[in-house]
Amino acid sequence: MKKLFTLLLCLVVASGVSLSQTVLTPSAAPRWQSHRPEGYWASASSGLRLMLAFGQYNCSGTPVTYKGGTLSLTANATNYVYLDVANNCAPAVSTTNPAPSKVATTPATNVLLATVVTNATGVTDITDARFHFHRSNKPVSNK
Repeated sequence: MKKLFTLLLCLVVASGVSLSQTVLTPSAAPRWQSHRPEGYWASASSGLRLMLAFGQYNCSGTPVTYKGGTLSLTANATNYVYLDVANNCAPAVSTTNPAPSKVATTPATNVLLATVVTNATGVTDITDARFHFHRSNKPVSNK
């Protein structure tokens, strides 16, 4: 049994198959040229603050990068966190939904990132509103 395991291990190593996690190089990394945000993960900070992670977006044909930071929230409200197209797609917060849907249908549409509910002292709920696409090399079938 030990010889069989050793033989199989040698075959795997000789074939060049990697047993470790695949690391994407810049040339192999997914492109973010579509109208969907990459990154911008929202998480609760202290009090009425929201931490927003690094993100990238194609804003009306211009790539923009957000280095991450915090945003102030309104107490006892539903806060909508979005990319503000009128402000070079900078992250912003509003108590009225500024994005008509989760999907940015045109580059001129604000992009909803998260819906954050607060009480008087802090964040009570975060709903991720970013939309995601599954990358696959398989052909799409209508069947």
